[in-house]
Parts: sequence; structure tokens; C-alpha cells
Amino acid sequence: MAFDPGFLLNGFSARHGTNWSGNTFNDDIMWACMAYIRGYQRTGNTSYRSIAKANFTALWSNPTDPGWGVAVSHRAQGIFAVLFTYDDENRPAWMVMSRGKQIAPGAFTGELYRV
Repeated sequence: MAFDPGFLLNGFSARHGTNWSGNTFNDDIMWACMAYIRGYQRTGNTSYRSIAKANFTALWSNPTDPGWGVAVSHRAQGIFAVLFTYDDENRPAWMVMSRGKQIAPGAFTGELYRV
């Protein structure tokens, strides 16, 4: 039987909702955002991408202090990274690297996708 990410993510949403801004543990929110982005990549379900984007934006978005943020998860010779910044018109902009590959000690490469 194949793993169904929708079963996990829909269950998580049912139990914890889809707005996690009340959670003071940013690492919890970031892990959940990464899970939802991976769920989107696996299933194509755009609601998972929207949930991740809204909650990650809530971590970093402060209209009085626009800046940027990055989250990186490393395992073996691979990384998963999310970059949050602002575009030229001061709108939140997201980039994801889901399959970064190590090319040298401490150096990784991979495609960035704007979400």
C-alpha cells in the first residue's frame, strides 16, 4: 500500500487547524510548513502549498520590518530549503529547493522553485 500524504496532512489540519500563528514554537511551524510543501509536491494539491505559504509568511512577515528568512533541513548528502524574501514590489516571495545535492563539503546545489 502506498503512503498517502493527504491522510497525514488532512488529519493534522483537522486536529490543529490551518492557521498556526498562535503557536509560539517557530520550529514546530517550520516543520509543519515543510511537510505541507512536500505534500503539495507529492500530490499536486495546491491547498497544501497555500497552508504552508500562509503560515511561513506569518512567521516572517512584518510590514514595519520587511526582511527575509530561511529554513534548511539536512539529511545525508541532501537538503530541503525554503527562502522567504520580498520581491521588487514588496510582496512576499517564496523559493523552495526540495532536492539539493551536496557537491563538496559544505556546498550544495539544486533547482529553486518559486511558489
